Amino acid sequence: MSVAAFRRRRSALARSMFQEFNASVFGNRLPEDLEISWNAHLRTTAGTTHYKREPPTTLTDPPRHTARVELSSKVLDSRERLRATLLHELCHVAAWVLPPHAAKPPHGPVFKRWAAAAAAAHPDVPVTTCHSYNIHVPFQWQCENPECAQVYKRHSKSINAARQACGLCRSRLAFLGKFRPDGTPAKARAPSAFSAFVRDNFADVRSACPPGTPQQGGS
Repeated sequence: MSVAAFRRRRSALARSMFQEFNASVFGNRLPEDLEISWNAHLRTTAGTTHYKREPPTTLTDPPRHTARVELSSKVLDSRERLRATLLHELCHVAAWVLPPHAAKPPHGPVFKRWAAAAAAAHPDVPVTTCHSYNIHVPFQWQCENPECAQVYKRHSKSINAARQACGLCRSRLAFLGKFRPDGTPAKARAPSAFSAFVRDNFADVRSACPPGTPQQGGS
């Protein structure tokens, strides 16, 4: 499955995997409506679990232990990574929402018992204590000072080379371009015919108009 196809289907895949794991590992004891969301701001971890202890509604009711899972839309770019990360996070969910309701230590004995059960049910899915993935960061800039040559990587074109300098030697930065996960340059998308026409003719049309003419015409 390509990265683009995975991204289109990732929410449905995550829900289907949850149902599979809930049945095969957790005996369908996890909440059927467990919240599983995607977060573009998670850039150094593949997933995280949030815990909440809600007070009882009556004096005789026990407190409710709830959880929700966030998955990184930046880090998780394949079905295999999603399966491993989701199963890991579901072990955290089980450790909290099921007795003995243990969130700490994060990878303590309760988590490890669920991780062992997960490994027994799905030996092809690694459940480790961390998500050790190489994170693809597509945009790159490099310091123009040959003695420095520091490379800066970002998920978006967030560095303004006209205003920002190298953090090590304060030299200028040069934009290297956008790169694929294998390190090869990504081809820039060709401009549309309309964009090319505007690019080639805008200056001439603008100079022929009277001063104060708005760029967008009225309807």
